[in-house]
Amino acid sequence: MRRSRVKRNRCGDEAKDQPFVVAVGNDGLFGRLARDVIGQPQLADDPRFATNEARSCNRDLLNASLADLFRQRTVETWLTALREVNIPGGRINDVTDALATKQAEERQLVQSCSTEGGQVRAVRYPVRAEGICSEVTPPPKLGEGGEALLRNWLARQRRSRKP
Repeated sequence: MRRSRVKRNRCGDEAKDQPFVVAVGNDGLFGRLARDVIGQPQLADDPRFATNEARSCNRDLLNASLADLFRQRTVETWLTALREVNIPGGRINDVTDALATKQAEERQLVQSCSTEGGQVRAVRYPVRAEGICSEVTPPPKLGEGGEALLRNWLARQRRSRKP
């Protein structure tokens, strides 16, 4: 089965402490990764990896050989080395980590609201535009509004059955 050549090569895996991704979508970036970041310039000259097309065809082999190497250092060590040579890369956050970022804080993605049971933290709708309410509101109480919802649903069902 032939893999798409359009798909970018993604090199990365688990660092010693956390997953991360490295985006090396062209020969120049891969050469810098091989020479300046991982210290294996021979990879850039290896015919199996010398071009983007060759790396795509040998992606599994390349990723397997890099995986062992990436697990030897912390994610911060790798990201620092990548930044020094202008190679795109970043942490792969889980939801908890993502919501604890400065970005999430500045966008106020997590908000609190009061309920009968106390304060509840929830993720608000992330899009902000005039006329769109994105504030977190308490959930309905058990059964609250149920009759009206059922009435509306039944009315829609009846309308959809009429010829």
